[in-house]
Amino acid sequence: MRGIWRKAHWFALELAVDSDESDQKQMARCDALSAEVVQAMSAGKPTPCLNQSTVTRLLAEIGPDLSRWKDWRHFGSWLALAPSDAQSGRRRRRREKKYLTRAGQILCRAVPCMAVGKPTWLASFYRRIRAKRGAKVAIKATAYKLAKLIYLVLTQGWPSVEEGIAKYEQRVRKVQVRVRKKLARTLKYDLVPKAA
Repeated sequence: MRGIWRKAHWFALELAVDSDESDQKQMARCDALSAEVVQAMSAGKPTPCLNQSTVTRLLAEIGPDLSRWKDWRHFGSWLALAPSDAQSGRRRRRREKKYLTRAGQILCRAVPCMAVGKPTWLASFYRRIRAKRGAKVAIKATAYKLAKLIYLVLTQGWPSVEEGIAKYEQRVRKVQVRVRKKLARTLKYDLVPKAA
């Protein structure tokens, strides 16, 4: 470099270069961690609507260590996605409203794309709740399920989570069959299973 430079200018330039190099290293570590988490989460069935940018933003909010939460319920409560304890059946008590954390907002924004995406168990849960209680409640309830899924995947891994998903899908299928049989009886039809 040519020109007249003071020692303080060189020192400030060295600090700026060191800071930039440190920032680049930290960003590389964050990218590696988020790629690792996305890979761990997509090892089994792919988690709907969670791409690398969503996971990166989520990890920036919650961090990679989930041990500060006792279980997935505490995690969901911290995100402000858990159902309020002020409701019991039809009666609602007045309670101070808990606002969504930034991580909770990220999950809520990821939910609506499920309704138009591939048919998954989360998408069917979202549509079922939306039909009963409306879109706002369905988004929050599905984001709570998504938070549970993320917590369990990051703490226990995909194999145990897949077992839970399979059981849930079987339970939902049994309920659907029971409802259709009841509807067929009411309409005086016979429900015959399709031959495999």
